[in-house]
Amino acid sequence: GAGLASARNNIKLSKIGQTINIQWDNIKNNYEDVDLDQYTIMPNHIHGILIINKRADARPAPTE
Repeated sequence: GAGLASARNNIKLSKIGQTINIQWDNIKNNYEDVDLDQYTIMPNHIHGILIINKRADARPAPTE
């Protein structure tokens, strides 16, 4: 999928931006308990929402 920046504004991504775009989509292939929401590729960083469906080794907080 295309990031919000490229989809909404017809911005042409740099080579690094294209790599980020591919790797964002690849997250789902590497982490089965993660869903991807919207993201935006900025000139020098990325904003994105990951939905983590299961916590590995989740333990209740200790109580006294």
